[in-house]
Amino acid sequence: MIVNMNIPRGKKYSKQWIGFWSFFIFFTFIFVTSPTTFRTIEKNDIKFEIFGVNEDNTNSNISQVKDELFNIKAGEKEAVSLNLNFLKSSFIQLEFFAQEDYIDGDILFEIFKNDKLLEKEIIKTGEKPLVIKSYFTPNDKIKIVASINGENQAWAKLRIGKIAISDIFLLIFSLFFWLLVLFLTFRKNQAAIILGVYSIFLLSIYAENTTFNQIDIKSLLANSGILIAISLLLALIFNFSKNIKIANIIALFTALLFFVLASVPLMFISYKLAFNIPLEKEALYSIFQSNTSESLEFITSFVPIGSLLFIIFSLLFLFYISWWHRNSKVKSFDFTTIFILIVSTSIIAISYIDNMKLPNFIKEHYNTYIEELEKFKDIQNKKNFDSNFEASKEEIGETYIFVIGESLNKRHMQLYGYTRQTTPNLQKLYNDGEILKLDNVLSNHVLTMSTLSLALTEAYIGSSKKYFDSASIVDILKKADFETIWLTNQNLLGAWDNLVSIIASNADQTISINNSIGTTTRTQNYDGELIKYLNKFLETKTSKNRAIFIHLMGSHLAYCQRFPQEYRVFNDDLDEKTFGKNLASKKDIKNFVNCYDNSVLYNDFVVSSFIESIKKQEGVNALIYMPDHAEEVFKAYAHDPGKFTFNMTQIPFLFWFSQNYKNKYSTKYENILKNQKQYFSNDRLYDTLIGLTDIKTPLYKSDFDLSSNNYFINEKDASTLHGKIKFTQNDNFFYWQKRNFDYINNTYISDNFIVNGINSLGKLSEVLYFGFKSFGLKLTLDSDNKLVIKDNNSLSFEDILNSINLGNIDKIYIETQNSKDILKEIENSSSKFDIKSKLILDSSEIVKIKTSLDNKNFIKEIKNNNITRFSKKFYLVEYKSNFD
Repeated sequence: MIVNMNIPRGKKYSKQWIGFWSFFIFFTFIFVTSPTTFRTIEKNDIKFEIFGVNEDNTNSNISQVKDELFNIKAGEKEAVSLNLNFLKSSFIQLEFFAQEDYIDGDILFEIFKNDKLLEKEIIKTGEKPLVIKSYFTPNDKIKIVASINGENQAWAKLRIGKIAISDIFLLIFSLFFWLLVLFLTFRKNQAAIILGVYSIFLLSIYAENTTFNQIDIKSLLANSGILIAISLLLALIFNFSKNIKIANIIALFTALLFFVLASVPLMFISYKLAFNIPLEKEALYSIFQSNTSESLEFITSFVPIGSLLFIIFSLLFLFYISWWHRNSKVKSFDFTTIFILIVSTSIIAISYIDNMKLPNFIKEHYNTYIEELEKFKDIQNKKNFDSNFEASKEEIGETYIFVIGESLNKRHMQLYGYTRQTTPNLQKLYNDGEILKLDNVLSNHVLTMSTLSLALTEAYIGSSKKYFDSASIVDILKKADFETIWLTNQNLLGAWDNLVSIIASNADQTISINNSIGTTTRTQNYDGELIKYLNKFLETKTSKNRAIFIHLMGSHLAYCQRFPQEYRVFNDDLDEKTFGKNLASKKDIKNFVNCYDNSVLYNDFVVSSFIESIKKQEGVNALIYMPDHAEEVFKAYAHDPGKFTFNMTQIPFLFWFSQNYKNKYSTKYENILKNQKQYFSNDRLYDTLIGLTDIKTPLYKSDFDLSSNNYFINEKDASTLHGKIKFTQNDNFFYWQKRNFDYINNTYISDNFIVNGINSLGKLSEVLYFGFKSFGLKLTLDSDNKLVIKDNNSLSFEDILNSINLGNIDKIYIETQNSKDILKEIENSSSKFDIKSKLILDSSEIVKIKTSLDNKNFIKEIKNNNITRFSKKFYLVEYKSNFD
């Protein structure tokens, strides 16, 4: 067969192909840009007036939160009204909904257009929002009247969206340009390049949509202008390359350029695919701090195979286009036409380049990140030469060790009620009364830099002072004439690359056992290597006070790299008996959980070894251990703030004090004991360390110091993610269960409560650690005639009885069918374990509480049921656990 090599690719069936690719661009453009989607209005789109909001009209309020968002609260005496005037003719969507944080009350809305009533409806929490869509011109008068409906007050929100005629015109204009360039390049057999670049355009617009929940038309024009200009330039270059026989080199260059252009949108899209949330500022900060090795660790641990396949497929597709095109028989362009198009699209791009969302998003936050670090570095440098604050301490010869952990969730520590024995050494120290632990501690953020920027400086949540304009704890110690030592297994990433390295470099001595500083986060040594460095310093006598900071790698990703082989203790599947059916069914988290628990076990050895070292020292000595943040392990979210759960804030806080310290600073020690059950956020660590070391300085707040009699925290104000999320939020079951249990405990009725539905040893361990002494079970007989949990047949009644200290148990309520066989087996077990007096089989003795322990209305339910210490009944309550 003879093939005519002079026929340009695509000439045969050219009409069909141009039709196909035209339809492809048309439909994909419409699909990605969604021209009928309501977009956020801008500041210049609207004018408004507010009426009825004044001091006499109590609780009245209308405020513009964002350009498109208003908060509205109806007044007690009269309605409030908002008059809107849209400055451009547009299709407008008004969306009214009740604010979720307020559960009481509702609002009656009346919406008028040119004095004609459009809608009248009551907006209630938890119900569908009221949505009004209409076409408005600048001559239309819109009036929104909000009236209180009933006795209770409530907030509502109004969100305004638009579809502007001008936006639709610009979309059509952009689509026309893409089709025009397609026709032009197709005639010259260069359409492959435009299709490759257009694919990058689709990725960019889709990434923008998934990140910002809408597409900015000006950003779309900028993307179109830049990418069309690039595609035309590539076409010219390819024309030139064919003449000098370097088409292969140009094809590789084109592929490389495609990869670079696609990298940013692919990063945003893959993050969205991996975590189902858009990439935010905090995640970018982590990327800025990471290097190639750490990024690879993150990808292998968290990014699902679907996201990786999407990235690989996208890059292979772009490479295929550029490589396939190298053999195309291209025709010469009319230079004048190409030049006019390149100039035209470049002018469009330059006109709107400041509106490009994704690159500007990265640039803005990168500049902020660098600016903050530079400010902090400059201020720290100035302090080294000219400290303009006072800090002093009278006593000498004292040693303090401050251990900064990494990514440790106390809910995975045996010491805090975890079912696995992950902290045997610390548990023994605690049982022997040698260490103190705090239960109600949270991290101020879930990223290391964000957390330690407040924990190690005088800045705190709610402060007007920023970390980069604050004294660090090292500054205070050095000013008070402490010898300061910083030992770390963390990657310092060079001398000035992150907040922690800046603080660490200001210590008198900074020692890192991570030898590949600045190139990798893979540790050459495990944390245990730091023990000998600590011992070396402790053996060196000094007349000065001494502060030794130890920054561990702890349970940092990837978890399996954080412990030696002999600590690989937990390897089996997550069994139903221990973890429950839900967690046991998640086979994909087995290694994730096991590796994390092994890292906790090794961390137990390391921290307890530090304590054993300091115990050998004479004099006034203390050791404090606290990690930066925790991890969400069972959901495999790690500590991504975009997937925030309160598990990421659940950190331990441990103290060891020598007897000499307790004697010399007895008041401080007693205050810590007194404040042991108080809530504590680690943005207050700086002040607590100053208090513990007894340094006198004006840069100190006694109400933030756990060792002070003035310590106080308003639980309602406690927050994380630097104020974004209140700790008292409705879904924080850790807080509400503790608060509700404290109530029934303080009113002496906790012994009347039985936790219902125990279906795993993990949940039972949590419940008993929490403080309950009674629990309920649903039992049945399995095929071997053995008593097992109804919802988890792998867990037997005897397994439960063997796993606990029955001397600490008051009651066991058994809910079961009253068959003779079951009752006989219960009788046998009660005789074997001598628990007959503890069993409750009669449901008439039991009252089920409708409201679960984690509900904010639980206390109200208790009061409504008139439950007192003299009540004769037992009350069955639902307890929420990580094992559910």
